[in-house]
Amino acid sequence: MLAFIRRLFSRYGFHRSPGPKKPDDWQADPFYRSDKARRLAEIARQRDALKDQLAKAIKAKKARAPIYAALRALSIEELRVETGK
Repeated sequence: MLAFIRRLFSRYGFHRSPGPKKPDDWQADPFYRSDKARRLAEIARQRDALKDQLAKAIKAKKARAPIYAALRALSIEELRVETGK
């Protein structure tokens, strides 16, 4: 009887460490890290500001090429942040 209890505790005892984390654990996903989310929010704010400048430039019939270049650079930066590169 004592051997049975010893064998039972050795197989299913409290000494075992928990297994590896699940791969579908959403907290472990790098997307949910605060620095990444903060940078994506900053890019969105910059994009909105540039779109406002673009609307003013279109209305005033001014040059728009630098604004388009800045928007393109922001979209590239956003893709780099999203992919983690």
